[in-house]
Parts: sequence; C-alpha cells; structure tokens
Amino acid sequence: AALVLSPRGVEAQTGEIAGQVRDASGAVLVDVAVAVASPALIEGTRTATTDASGRFRVPSVAVGTYEVHFTRPGFAPLTRRNVEVTSMSTANVTADMTVAGPVDAVTVAAEPSLVDVHNARTQQILKGSEIADLPTTRDIGGLLLLVPGLTSTRDVCNGGIGLFCYPTVPRFNSHVAPDDPEGGLAQGRVLVDGMVINGGRFSDVHGAANGLTLDPAVAEEVVFTMSGGLGESETGGASINVVPRTGGNRFAGSYFSSYLHSRWFDNNRKTRLTDVVDVQEYQYDYDVNGSFGGPILRNRFWFHAYLGDRGVELYPSGGTSFLYPNLNQGTFAANYMPNRALGPLTMRNEYIKGSARLTFQATPRNKFNIYWDEQSSCADPCYGTHLVMVSPESYWSRQTFPNRLTQLSWTNPFADRILFEGGLTYISTHEDSSHHREYPNYTGIPRVCEAGDSVGRDQFAPRTPSGGGLPSARPAGMPVSVSKARLV
Repeated sequence: AALVLSPRGVEAQTGEIAGQVRDASGAVLVDVAVAVASPALIEGTRTATTDASGRFRVPSVAVGTYEVHFTRPGFAPLTRRNVEVTSMSTANVTADMTVAGPVDAVTVAAEPSLVDVHNARTQQILKGSEIADLPTTRDIGGLLLLVPGLTSTRDVCNGGIGLFCYPTVPRFNSHVAPDDPEGGLAQGRVLVDGMVINGGRFSDVHGAANGLTLDPAVAEEVVFTMSGGLGESETGGASINVVPRTGGNRFAGSYFSSYLHSRWFDNNRKTRLTDVVDVQEYQYDYDVNGSFGGPILRNRFWFHAYLGDRGVELYPSGGTSFLYPNLNQGTFAANYMPNRALGPLTMRNEYIKGSARLTFQATPRNKFNIYWDEQSSCADPCYGTHLVMVSPESYWSRQTFPNRLTQLSWTNPFADRILFEGGLTYISTHEDSSHHREYPNYTGIPRVCEAGDSVGRDQFAPRTPSGGGLPSARPAGMPVSVSKARLV
C-alpha cells in the first residue's frame, strides 16, 4: 500500500480531473463547488472545491467521459461536457464563470485536450472499442506493431500471420538492445489495473508472464507509456497498462469471433513441397469470446465476466517435407514407418480463459476491485508436433494449468491532495511438460537418430492387422522422412 501526498498522485489504472476556475475579469474564484459525473463512476458523482488559487483536483476517477459542474453563490452555474479521462493522465478543465443574471446556467461542450499539461509522460492510448475495430490480432503482441518506438524481442503477429505467433503476453523493449544486461526482462513492463504481471520469463512460448493471455479488445483501454514514468516506474523501459472493463448500471455484453483457413489463401507458390515458405502454413486460426456485465446493486456493486477460446493449427516447421504418424508406434526397436493413411502431422495450440471482475463501493470514499482470471495455455505443440524431424511420441506438450491471475485493489480519495491506495497481485502457474497431450511417451525407447536410404521406406512397413498393406514403394517425388527420437 502507498500513501500519496502530492497533488499529482494518481492511480496507474485511473485518471484525474484538474483545472482552474476564474471569473469574467480573469480573477481566480475560491470555494467553487466542483462535481464530476459519469456512468463510468460507480458512485455516480465525485466532488471537490477550489482552493485559494482557484484550482481543484479530483483524483482517482475511472476512465470514461465526464460532465464537470461548477456552482458558486452569485455566479451562474457552469457545465463542461465531453471531458475524456484516460488512465495515467490528467484531464485539464478550465472554467470562466459569469455573474448570475438573466442566464441561469451555462453549458460548454469541451473539446478533447491534445496535451496533458500536468504530466511529462509520452503515451499512446487505445480504447477497447477502437481495438475491437482494428483489423489485427486481439492480443498484446499484435498491438505492439501499432505503437511507434516499441519493439518486441520475439516474433509477433502481423494480421494474424507469423512464425510462432503466440497470443501470450510478450516481452518487449524500448530504446534498449534485445540482449541488454537485464536479459529476458528487456526493461519492458506489462501491467493489469496498474500492477505489474510480467516476472522475467523470456520463453517465446510462455512470453513474459507465465503464459498469460490478455484480450485488449474487452479492456476499457490499453495505455502504452514510452517515457516519463518518473518515480513510480520500476525500470527505465516502456510499460503497457491494461485496464480491465468494469460493469455498469445497465446490463450489456459483447460477442466476437474470427476465423482463418488455408483455403482462403491464393496458391501462388505452386506447392508446399517445392517452394520454401517464409512462415509456417496455417490450416486454421480461430478466436471466439464473449463478455457480459451489469449491476448487482445499482451505484454500489458491479460485475463483468469474460470467456474466450482461441486455437490454431499449422504445419510444423523445419523444411518443406511432411512428417507422418509412426506406424510402428509403441513397438520396441522397430524403425519409424510413415502411416500415410492418417495424413501428415500438424501442430495445434489452444488457449482458453475466463475472467470476472467485481467493483464494490463500500462507502462514498472506499472502493474495492476484485479481479480473477483463470486460463489454460497449451502450445508448441499442444497436439501433433512442432518440427518435422521430431516424432510426437518422443516430445512433450508445453501446457500450463491452472494459470491464474488474481488481483485485489482499494482506493480512498481522502482529500483533494491525499489519496490512499493499495493493491495485491498474485499469479499462480502450474507448468507441465512431462508428457504429450495426444501421443503416449514410451520411456523404454532409446535415443535414436536414423539416417540412410532405407529410413521411412514404405516397403519395410509391416502389413496392417486387416490384411491390407501400404504401397510397396513411396510415390514419385515423395521425400524420405527422417525421424529423431529422444529419451524421455
């Protein structure tokens, strides 16, 4: 927990509204009652009062669009509308009040502020509604391609296509070499609701946050901070803050699905066996998810839930040849024989997740957020094989379950210049690489690397139990398969 005694103290997952009030002559006005209101604010309205310099500050307000109301005896009430608040920033609002007269109230439609005059940060902010409309993958890696000044130290998706295109939280960098002394941390930080979740993992498969996946399109917004993190920044690199969506005073939901298939690509490379390709060829790629939220108690208790399933099937890398299942699987000391009746092996990965967020306004000043994200990640490979020179029964599936992110946060805007806040993040991951999810691992098979013109020749394969047999010679132009088994 932290006690912030500063007029600039603000939560990383929220923003603030600040400004100055003057009269028609330009003199500052004190004791002006300021009220900010928005459906994004669970209590509905937050208040403040201008000080001796005519300034006010409303800290720790949820991201969203606000109306700011100014009232003072002897002056006409003034309202500023369409004030946009984003996380880790300050919306600057100035007001010029007139003496009360024939006009009882003044309403001003505010224009979006292009410069945050209260902070020195360099940021790019993407709202969840904007991300949902972008023709790119719905993950953090896909968004990195859209932000100038940020690079990833692993392959990222480009329109859904890429070598080892994982939706897990990647490690990324900014103005630092990928092999800097910090190693896999690469200086970049990923935050959820203002709290760091990447702990130094540098596996391409499991990313930098133990295989966690984040769907930024169902977030309220995603904030990329390239510089100006100041004292609250853990490192000198950039940061990505994902603000999960909360419920509201009305029930609302969303549904999304996308699908990609190899039949939708033009065949301008002749055949896969004759032309070397730059990326692994896809069979399919899908993403299906939905979310729903609303009030449990209006202006007091909100919920928001999310459920998603994402999967991909592609050909294994390692050349232009195919690898077939082993006809002699489980037979001790038997050579590898391709079972072409089952078709070539592919690699399939899958990512399943569900999350829930509860927002509770216990008192007018005390707000609590509880976030629970349960995931299952299985990749490289989950099913099949990831390399044409590795038989699936000699390898394993990289799977993590349970893969859990839990958070608890508390805020108390005690006064205009005093903000209490506390937060706890706990990540629990069980990683299992002890077995293959689809094929049994035979521990009695010694490590063998076969080579020669007899390897994979169909005429050496035994007849099937039904009495049938495979062709006595491989088809013309069919490459000789080479298998590598390893001791598990």
